[in-house]
Amino acid sequence: MYNIKELTYYAETLRNAQQVSSCKENRILLLTCQAPEAQPRVIGEMYTHQYEAVGSKAMPGTYVIRTYKKTELSNISARKELCTAAWHTGNRLAQAIHQGTFFSWQDALEQLPQHKEAARLLLLSTAEQAKNFWGSDLTSIIQDLNLLSAQEFSRNLTVCKQEKRIPKDSLPSASDLGQENLHLRRRLEHTQLQLQNAQTALKEQLEILAAEERREFFSQLNSTANGRILDLLVLAQQGFAQLHRKEQKIPAELRSTQTLVRSLQQFLHFYGVAPIREPGEQLTITARDLDQFLYTGTPFRSDTEVKQVEVISSGWAIPAKELVISCPEIQEIAFTSDSRAFFRTF
Repeated sequence: MYNIKELTYYAETLRNAQQVSSCKENRILLLTCQAPEAQPRVIGEMYTHQYEAVGSKAMPGTYVIRTYKKTELSNISARKELCTAAWHTGNRLAQAIHQGTFFSWQDALEQLPQHKEAARLLLLSTAEQAKNFWGSDLTSIIQDLNLLSAQEFSRNLTVCKQEKRIPKDSLPSASDLGQENLHLRRRLEHTQLQLQNAQTALKEQLEILAAEERREFFSQLNSTANGRILDLLVLAQQGFAQLHRKEQKIPAELRSTQTLVRSLQQFLHFYGVAPIREPGEQLTITARDLDQFLYTGTPFRSDTEVKQVEVISSGWAIPAKELVISCPEIQEIAFTSDSRAFFRTF
């Protein structure tokens, strides 16, 4: 049996030292463990249905893809293998927890493919399937833990045993006092360790927040709700270039627009923002390439099936920081007769 109070206290200590919650990231990873074959767009829809208020806008597949890239789970086959193993192994651990039988967390972890996220995926899967025993408070805190905190929490799972209860009418024995002293020392060690990690973690989180805020800003510029401003910039640039090649004079009423386009280009260049693909570009892809795009078309029957697609939105990135702002949107050419006309209306 596990001391739920002790586990909850320890998990809360780890969470409080993080500064920033990893809840959204963890829930995406948990849903992926539950549905390892689902495409990023589907995972986003599942997230919205399960965790957001009714009527909320669906989480875009690009956000899920960024989570996969951040956690080094972009490879579809490897992600499927790891998440499937984490969920099934977590199920066995949850049963052991419910039954009060001993298990070795390290032995269970070694059954998973080697990956930096293995411990976190196994912890999330175990907590979700053991939540009837662990309770909603502990399960919720675990979903807030970042990678380092999840690894630290996991390493201590097999030592957090149920404390022996002492009758009210008896004095604590030397063994009981020794056990209590051990718990206090462990708490102190955990706190000291987290204080040491907090400085490093805080610096890393601030860098992540700055990058995420920058990505969100540029992502909003190219959102459908805002008219895909970045894509319009590419089209305007191509239009002016075409006029220049034909040696045609730019109409006076468009000169201010040309100046605005140039200013926006300089702004994007300053921040290192560049398009990933060209609208109208035609590509040959397989299912293994889908993590790089937002795909619309018929489902792939296998990982090796080849499809011809057309880029309908270029996608944007900051290559120097390896930061993807938005993935290129592609559409299967087989049924994209309306898409070209639609894109020309931008």
